[in-house]
Amino acid sequence: MKVSENLYFSEKGFLFDPATGLTYSLNKTGAFIFQRLRQGLDASEITEALINKYGIDPKMARDDLRDFIQQLNDFGLGVAEGKK
Repeated sequence: MKVSENLYFSEKGFLFDPATGLTYSLNKTGAFIFQRLRQGLDASEITEALINKYGIDPKMARDDLRDFIQQLNDFGLGVAEGKK
């Protein structure tokens, strides 16, 4: 799973796409997921990280990750399947 390297991300959860000039605001969970996508972690690693960080059940973690990735795709922010 990869996200475009052209996106600028701040620790406060702001995401800037210089190609479009658009800025997005991520909540804490979204920022947590985005950082792990940027690190090149795969879906199972991110799911496990969500479970450990937030104490949620595996289904909720998988659903949250799937929904976040879908939103990134809907906005054209370059998420694609791939290896580390």
